[in-house]
Amino acid sequence: MENTIVQTATEQIVPAAEAVPASVAPQAPGWFEKLIYKLRLDGLLKKINLTPGRLGQIMLYLGIGFLAGFLFKKYGKLFLIVVLTIVGLFILQHFGYVSIAINWERIRALQPIQVTQGGSIWSEYWAWLMANLAIVISSAIGFFIGFKVG
Repeated sequence: MENTIVQTATEQIVPAAEAVPASVAPQAPGWFEKLIYKLRLDGLLKKINLTPGRLGQIMLYLGIGFLAGFLFKKYGKLFLIVVLTIVGLFILQHFGYVSIAINWERIRALQPIQVTQGGSIWSEYWAWLMANLAIVISSAIGFFIGFKVG
């Protein structure tokens, strides 16, 4: 191996054999961390007990809520037609004009929240809503802003 010299960011001269590979070197802060530092949000985030990752989640759900509200405003009539068609099919099934077979076990298997023994799906969803209240509120705010803009 050649005995070359590498100059590091701290202006120290280190032989190449002792230089730290780029994969082991600490990563530079990303754009989100730089933005938080520039806006001096660290103090505010510590006061309200919020991590940058959780803030990113809240912003993501705010954007998803905005998109959902915007699309709902633009395509609300189509959404209403689809819902009324499904309700009409269930009414026709109730009176015996059509037969719709739904495999409820497969639908329950797709649910991200599994119902505990003796509980209901609504109590499980309510518990999830309370545990993720900041995300739910940011989604609702995003939805209403998107609805207003759309």
